[in-house]
Amino acid sequence: MKKLYMILLLLVLVSLFWFSNQNGQISTSQSDGVLDGLRIQTSSYEEHRNYTLIIRKTAHVSIYFIIGILIYLIIENPKYVLIGVFLIACSDELHQLMVPGRSGRILDVFIDLFGGLLAIAAYNLTCQIKKKLTSN
Repeated sequence: MKKLYMILLLLVLVSLFWFSNQNGQISTSQSDGVLDGLRIQTSSYEEHRNYTLIIRKTAHVSIYFIIGILIYLIIENPKYVLIGVFLIACSDELHQLMVPGRSGRILDVFIDLFGGLLAIAAYNLTCQIKKKLTSN
């Protein structure tokens, strides 16, 4: 089963690299596409920028939640999950520094770590619930 998790992790990391490799203009149009898909109408540039920020940061937390779960399923050690998420987040932000129109932000690394922490919490909670259900 761990081989499957490793393959899934590799696919997620390739997707992450692909999204991070999009230049600023493409990345912005993708965020705008999500806004359109959600049928969110904005009345000002400021409002549009705020919604886009929420979409982008939610994407960070979500993808790193998935990465965290997959690392946890492979390694089964929360300390190493956080180290793995941290290293992947740092390399992703460094990669974005080299992409035209993109920037690497330390804040995004912390947001990514939050996604990893949520993954650890969700995994542990699921295990506790499963344990209680099977012990009854």
